[in-house]
Amino acid sequence: MGTRSMSFPAIFCASLLVLVFGGCGEKKPEGPAVLSYKEAGKHIGEVSTVEGTIVSTYSGKNSLKLNFDTNYRRYLSITIPLKYLEQFPENPQSYYKGKKIRATGRITRYSGAPSMLVTDGPQIRLAKPAEGEPPPPAVVQPVFNREYLPKAIEIIDGAGDSLRIIMYLYKYSGHVKKIYRALKKAEERGVDVKIIMDDEIASNRESAPYLEQAGVDVKIDGPEKKTHCKIIIADSDKVLMGSTNFSNSSLGRNNETNVFIESRAVAGYYEDYFNKLWKDPSREHLLSSKPAVEGIIPLVNREYLWSLLPRLNGAKKRIWVVMYGTKLFEEPDNPVHMVLSSLVRATKRDVDVRVVLDMGPDEEWCRITNELNREVAGYLSKRGVPVKFESPDVITHAKLIIIDDEAFVGSTNWGYGGFKRYNSTNAIISDRKAVGAYEKYFLNLWEGEPYGIEQVEIEEKAAA
Repeated sequence: MGTRSMSFPAIFCASLLVLVFGGCGEKKPEGPAVLSYKEAGKHIGEVSTVEGTIVSTYSGKNSLKLNFDTNYRRYLSITIPLKYLEQFPENPQSYYKGKKIRATGRITRYSGAPSMLVTDGPQIRLAKPAEGEPPPPAVVQPVFNREYLPKAIEIIDGAGDSLRIIMYLYKYSGHVKKIYRALKKAEERGVDVKIIMDDEIASNRESAPYLEQAGVDVKIDGPEKKTHCKIIIADSDKVLMGSTNFSNSSLGRNNETNVFIESRAVAGYYEDYFNKLWKDPSREHLLSSKPAVEGIIPLVNREYLWSLLPRLNGAKKRIWVVMYGTKLFEEPDNPVHMVLSSLVRATKRDVDVRVVLDMGPDEEWCRITNELNREVAGYLSKRGVPVKFESPDVITHAKLIIIDDEAFVGSTNWGYGGFKRYNSTNAIISDRKAVGAYEKYFLNLWEGEPYGIEQVEIEEKAAA
């Protein structure tokens, strides 16, 4: 069977057809189901999103309780262990009291009453009233594979004031030289260029002096936290983000999924995140409230997991996944296990679930990822979830999840670090034309024999 990566013309044509003719139907995505706190007792063991007003709080020796009802022995309460309080707004007992909130997590029983343990700030957010002017639309354009480099150059060349870049991997070779030259020219014409890179990558440290010689302000993060983002922000107005690193393979060979966004509100959200990382990349930062923009929801760090889980559990039509890196965990409360279990449950309720995983060449640098993906493929396949491997002739570095009429795009792999530790940038896209383009991309990977996807065989050793 022939194998190759998806070509620029194939993806461009698929994108163009969708952008011209649009998606199917006019119905907007409904988003995840939201329960009243009074219904929580019927959903023990499930990861759900509940809504209600916090009427009282209690700070104990080891945890803070947020109560939805004066009858807290009967109705759901939120528990925040004190060691995680820094993940939440200052004085959370005062901040949340009297406010209507939505909380996402696993519902359990504690002392006979429904309870939800919350450890990440994005698990709780203020509920916004559905009123007022409709949110302004954003320009949302999918960017695939070989489309990324010309788009990145276009954004850098067009910047007139500022460029803010967070890049996990920067390796000065091949196609990356074109980006370097564009950054140098931007600095020469007076653009303020700043870039944050991860400290674990040797090529980042080697490249930093050359970027600094070109006038670029460079920050290498510390060892406390991996910075796995891949994002460019131009003039506080334009964003290019997704799975693509500044490396020759990522720009020139890999299967990659990205998105271009033109929206001052969305760019401002990511720029606020950049500024906080620039000041201290080791901390888990809280951002201001989400921008109300039609077609896209920006996500950083833990916001990804707690936006993904309720949508997986509430999926009605489809869950289509393309994922570079995964890792199997059997502990029920491990976030990876929660996500994989959601795929299994969705399959059982007749949701169209399909998963494409990367399978690189049999070389040392690929073997760990290959083995981890084989274990996940075996686990899912044994439980009825259809899984396919991409050909070893091309690295599928994409991170794309389509759930009903929304698409998740960004930098997060499905591992414990990606879900709970790393700095990351992602987005939920609901723009119909854009989601249609991601759908075409997925189907080309899933169905297209020229792209060399091999069906996973269910083997006991892979499922072990």
